[in-house]
Amino acid sequence: MLDAPHPSRFSQSAAIGLAALVIVAAGTIVYLNSLHAAFVLDDLRAIEHNPSIRQMLPLSKFFHPPAAMSFSGRPLVYFTFAVNMALDQHLFRGRLPAGTVRAVGFHLFNLVVHLLAGLTLFGVVRRTFAYHAAGQADLALWMALLSALLWTVHPLLTESVTYTVERTESMCGLFYLLTLYCVIRGAESSSWRRSWTWYFATFLACLAGMASKEVMVSAPVIVAAYDRIFLSASLREVRRRRGGLYLGLAATWLLLVGLMVSAGSRGQSAGFGGDMTAWQYAQTQFGVIVHYLWLCFWPRSLLFDYGDRLASGPAEVWPYAAVIAALVAATIVALWRWPKLGFAGLAFFALLSPTSSFVPLITQTAAEHRMYLALAAVIVEVVALVHLLWCQTAPHAAAVKWFAATVASVILVLLGCQTVARNRDYATPYRLWKDTVRKNPDSARAHRGLCQALLAEGLPRPAIQEATAALELREEPLAHLNRGTAYLAIGQPEKALADFNDAVRLDASDAMGWYNRGLAETQVHDLEAALDDFSQALALRPEFSAAWLNRGVSYAVRDELALAEHDFDHVIQLEPHAADAYLYRADVRFRQKKFRPAWDDLQMAEKLGATVDPEFRRQVQESLTGAAEGGKGKRSADDED
Repeated sequence: MLDAPHPSRFSQSAAIGLAALVIVAAGTIVYLNSLHAAFVLDDLRAIEHNPSIRQMLPLSKFFHPPAAMSFSGRPLVYFTFAVNMALDQHLFRGRLPAGTVRAVGFHLFNLVVHLLAGLTLFGVVRRTFAYHAAGQADLALWMALLSALLWTVHPLLTESVTYTVERTESMCGLFYLLTLYCVIRGAESSSWRRSWTWYFATFLACLAGMASKEVMVSAPVIVAAYDRIFLSASLREVRRRRGGLYLGLAATWLLLVGLMVSAGSRGQSAGFGGDMTAWQYAQTQFGVIVHYLWLCFWPRSLLFDYGDRLASGPAEVWPYAAVIAALVAATIVALWRWPKLGFAGLAFFALLSPTSSFVPLITQTAAEHRMYLALAAVIVEVVALVHLLWCQTAPHAAAVKWFAATVASVILVLLGCQTVARNRDYATPYRLWKDTVRKNPDSARAHRGLCQALLAEGLPRPAIQEATAALELREEPLAHLNRGTAYLAIGQPEKALADFNDAVRLDASDAMGWYNRGLAETQVHDLEAALDDFSQALALRPEFSAAWLNRGVSYAVRDELALAEHDFDHVIQLEPHAADAYLYRADVRFRQKKFRPAWDDLQMAEKLGATVDPEFRRQVQESLTGAAEGGKGKRSADDED
């Protein structure tokens, strides 16, 4: 099946280059419409509302990210976000409203990482088959190309590529594959120096993977297993030829352990000690893994948020457990009898073990991005098995081979079309959350996400309905915050205040709860309470510029002008392009008769795009002129004296 059509017209190197171009072109085509996808869910906290990625220095901060971020304990990913932000600010400085972040640069980075991973997978598969099929380089090329194409365009990977913060998964996948690729190149090298150059690159790739995501934990073991199965005749040979390499790879676990300790429970989203026990989570994963495998072959019902549903009991668990037990048994038998086929099964379970075993991942018991690299193991295994079956049963007529190539092409086109369609769901938060609620109406987070999307679309009344639906499924502070925000938008501050009270009661450590309650209190004219709540929000989050701004406005309403000016100073320090802060500071400075600073602030506000009341502008200008003329008159009188 896979040895036709024959690339005899090309040299091997030209054929490899052409195959690489095909992989890049296919991946670019199916993910082109992902470049303008919106930021959603964790993207907002990690990128749009995260001031820590707006500066590159000091570099040590990448090992100490803000709490509960998706990149906590993943400094290399954190660093790439800061690089993306620096490029965004440099390229679009002065061309976008203050505080605006373009998503396209972040999505482009994700796509490049995915394409590099696809090319690396192609290299690993091609060299693996070529190494063990002497004289069949063309066959190895076609098998590698088909495997890499199926993986690169597969819609199951859209969450890892299009959902920006999940570059943690794709970066880890890339470094995992690079670790394996560099070992293969080192084993193939004819000189000691070249071999150990590749082995040093192996160590660096493994180290980078450990700094990207915890899934990398299995890499040293899987690389050693690959070495024993494909590159060496015995464990003794592995130890003799590359023992030092594996000591180095094992040492990278020290970095991973340190990063995991520093990350803690990642904002209570992972780890032991919560309401979800390890046993409950482990039982649920039998069904989850079977579902993942189904999506590998029929990726039609992709879901952005699976929620935290647990298996209901043994009756639900045992059929899936039987399937997984059979697959594990088949993998063990294959490793014993046909180790080269069994390796893919070993890699599949090893890759899923950090997320689909017994360590609870509390916010989602299933997530499609966890299949990023495990899907490659499934695809390569299927391609190898189909080829073996083909060689055993099928005739070698050219027409039949072309028919097989046509079938493979149709499958690739169907997968690619499904990927393009899935990326459309990411175009706006509203589309994504609407799709999620339709497929998973029992997810409180999905209803909450749709509520936030409706608020962003300027539709507060249906947003109230979605927040209420979320609260009926589970009482949580964010749903109260969202519904309270919607009530404020329709002019019902009393109802909003009730929701914000509940939000603060449920989570007094969240600055947003105090801040939003302060907003509601300003609307019911309780400025004393509002000032207290804004101050509490700032005590919890000193870089909260909106809280500084609104506390300053409240001080200004109470005619405490020096305090108001102080707060507006803080806003401008945090966000130098905040036009409203300049405008408000101009007002309080004018009221303090600081006419020159007020005029400077007014001009800066206009430069940054703020709409300035012409009457206020005239008053400031006349006062400044009058003050200047008064100063000249005073100096003239002094001269006469």
